Amino acid sequence: MKTRILDRHHVGRIVREVGRDGLMDEMVAALTEAILQLDERKTVVRARDGFQYSRPDVGLVEWMPVLADGEDVTIKVVGYHPTNPADRSLPTIVATVSVYDTRTGHLAGLVDGTFLTALRTGAASAVASRVLAKPDASTVGLVGCGAQAVTQLHAMARTFDLERVLIHDLDRTAVDTFPDRVVGLLPAGVSIEVAPLADVLAASDVVCTQTSIPAGKGPLFERAEVRPWLHVNAVGSDLPGKVELPRS
Repeated sequence: MKTRILDRHHVGRIVREVGRDGLMDEMVAALTEAILQLDERKTVVRARDGFQYSRPDVGLVEWMPVLADGEDVTIKVVGYHPTNPADRSLPTIVATVSVYDTRTGHLAGLVDGTFLTALRTGAASAVASRVLAKPDASTVGLVGCGAQAVTQLHAMARTFDLERVLIHDLDRTAVDTFPDRVVGLLPAGVSIEVAPLADVLAASDVVCTQTSIPAGKGPLFERAEVRPWLHVNAVGSDLPGKVELPRS
């Protein structure tokens, strides 16, 4: 029996051959269909679990299993280490996806899931925003300009006719490099503007927060003047104790 292995180079080739827009559109469509067709009699989704630790660095490894009854078990394992970019030139989030044959238990596939995690998270925000945001939303705010912000913006650009993007990050390098990292993902004429956090919140129709705020240090802000219709995709609150948004 064989195991199909797709490393990051294989994933990159898929991106190049399918195209970034096509891949995002396919992911949004597939995720929408999966949500609409979810049947707990056929698909068993376990709650994510994992280990948090503070040595040698603050981080965690967590796993997310799902059973497609009669087909396979898929498990995504994710590492979250906020010191990775500065200390190791690695992404904050690294991931691996494994697929097991439920007839034999054999490992059928192993895939580098780092980019796929970012892609899927962006697509999830697109699905949510299509349901909850204004259909004519034209200004998107991004709080946190790391790798995840790229797929968040790409997903928003595939969902709305954008005119303006407002960005904010405490890391000046992330802010300065962001326009170059999203080249080709936005229609011509869409402006990217650096703005204080309060201005991002006040002027946006949709805000995506994807920060590495430490557990116990949130929220990102206490009070904010926002548009009545503001929709927020808070994708950085991915473990207990990480709070991006105030209760209000």
